[in-house]
This record gives sequence, structure tokens and C-alpha cells, in this order.
Amino acid sequence: MYNQDRKKAVSDLSLKGLVLSIEAIRSKDNRHAGFLPAGFMNSFAVGYRVYSLEERDNNYKKDEESILTSFDLDFSKVKSFTRKASAADYLLYNGIVASNDLGRNQTYNLFSNNCTNRLFDLFDQSMQFRSNEKLDTIILKREYQKWAEDDLDDIVKFMVTYIEKNPSIPAPPQLLQLTQLSLEDIVTGKFDEEFQSEDASANPKNFLYNLPMFIKAHLEIRGLID
Repeated sequence: MYNQDRKKAVSDLSLKGLVLSIEAIRSKDNRHAGFLPAGFMNSFAVGYRVYSLEERDNNYKKDEESILTSFDLDFSKVKSFTRKASAADYLLYNGIVASNDLGRNQTYNLFSNNCTNRLFDLFDQSMQFRSNEKLDTIILKREYQKWAEDDLDDIVKFMVTYIEKNPSIPAPPQLLQLTQLSLEDIVTGKFDEEFQSEDASANPKNFLYNLPMFIKAHLEIRGLID
């Protein structure tokens, strides 16, 4: 390892674990910018970070309000896209390559280019998963209904108010569609007939699957958790 500032060798350091993280990064001129509404408006860079597990734990200790949810991933059911490394090692490799090649050249957007969908890009570039569209649909619809019943009504009310107060926000059409529906319409499946349509991205349900609350469902679909 080398100190990148002074170009001097440092003593060997053993890490007990690494974190691969994709994050919204504020500019050096506005380090304390609020996430909203900037997160909707391509105001942040996308950062591909690789850092120690110890650093991650220390960061969470400083933020007493944060909630950390962990999933133990099972890579035994997937196949690496290279014979030179396991699926887990190839995921780490692709994360480091993305960090080096992309730097901060991508722009963050909460709905279209966020910490969830770019992370799953790396999974999909690194390993082959089982394929079962019928089961995938069942899993996503189950998670969607649970989330909708618990949280969607409050989220939609918040977004309606937020959009009204911030007319400059380029709100995606799927989001505007959601704000015009009742919770009952959404939970009971008013859009189910469009779920497998050619233009699946136009379905408000599919649109929401890019967001962090569906991470567990995406891991289950890929066979990485049961």
C-alpha cells in the first residue's frame, strides 16, 4: 500500500473486509447540499467506492440515526462469468474497475441512476443467475404489495406536496401517474396487465423497483438470499 498524497511506502495493512458502495457525491463547492431536491435534478456525481469494513462501521457509529440492514449472500447458486475468479471475487474486481474507469463521470438521479440500480449492474456483469420470470414476477409483486400497504400512501402524499412546492423538479411521468392513483388502485393491481408489457418501464410499479426498498427482492430474484 502507498500513501497516495506523499508517495511514500507504508507498512502492510490487513483488512478483515471490504465494502463496495455506490453513492451520490456532492461537489467540493457544496459539500453540505441537501439531498432533496438536488437528488432529483442530476446535481450529484455517482461515486463507486471501495473501502474497509472498519471504516464503514466507524461511519455508522458516528451517525446514531442510521439503520443498517445486512444480508448474508449465498454465491453457491450462481456462476461467475470468468473462470479466473469466483463470483464474489469477480464482483469485487468489476467494482474496482468501474471505480477506476468511471470515476465521477456519471450523474446521480434518485429515480434513474441511483445507488441501487448501478450496484445491481455490477452483480449482473459478474455472475449468471437462475432465470425464472414467473417466480421473479411473484417475488416483486409480493414485495411491492407489502411495501405499498405499509408506506406507499405516505410516500405519494409527500411527493404530491413536494412537486407542488418545487415545480422546477423534472418529475418522471411514472411518478406523476402514481400521485394520481389511490392506494387501493395500486395494491389491487390496476397496472398488473402492464406488468409484462413491452414497455415495462412505463409501468409505475416497475419504475419503483429501482429504489432501495426493493433491494431484498432483487437479491432473492438472483438467488443470493432465500
